[in-house]
Formats: sequence, structure tokens, C-alpha cells
Amino acid sequence: MNMPCRPWRARALIASMVIVIGCGDAQPPAPADPSIARSALLAALEAWKRGESAPVAREGAPSIRVSDEDWHFGSKLESFQIENREARRGASLELSVILSLRNPKGKRSTKRVTYEVLTDPEPIVIRQESN
Repeated sequence: MNMPCRPWRARALIASMVIVIGCGDAQPPAPADPSIARSALLAALEAWKRGESAPVAREGAPSIRVSDEDWHFGSKLESFQIENREARRGASLELSVILSLRNPKGKRSTKRVTYEVLTDPEPIVIRQESN
């Protein structure tokens, strides 16, 4: 069973973070640092693979906020491959990943997905909806 697309969740998370971040100094977030973004994504995916719960992967400091519906709804991450493709989108970095998943009913699937990663002031990893 396919989960309905909910791109509003990712947008709501980004909007809430911008509001919280913007409550002090009116500085826009700095562009994502590619090495920090890749490290945050790697830490989040490793936490998922180990069976930790979302939305916060507690690997290292600071914690990494994560938004991923498959993770949230109980799919197990069996393996992943972060591809070398990346693109800037405003203050974030988009990274492509191949996920091997097992849903709560045991069905396996492989998906190519895109994660949007922000690094300022703290790492945030948001899975984008597939087209």
C-alpha cells in the first residue's frame, strides 16, 4: 500500500524551524556546509538502520532532527547508499539516496529518494516526496 504524498509536512517542519530560528536575530540561515550535511545524513540513516526512532537521531552532538515518513510509520532500513549527486536549494543541500526498506508487513522495496539537509544552526534532515 502506498502512503499518500504529504509534502506539506516537510514544508511545515521547515516553516516551524524558520519561525523558531527567526525569533531572535533576523539573520537567514547560512548555506549548508556539504561535509556537515553529508555527515548529518549519514548519522541519521545509520541511526534508522540500528532501529532508533525518529524524529531525532541522537548520534553525536547536537541531535539531528529528521523527517521521513517511512521511518515514522515503522519501516526498517536494511541498507542505504548515499549517491554523489547533490544540489543547493537556498540554504539547504539536496542529497540523493538509495534506500532498501522492509515495511511493517515485511514487504521489501528499494527507493531512490532525495533528502534536503540544513546545517545552520543545527542539522535538519527532511525527506522530499518522490515524483
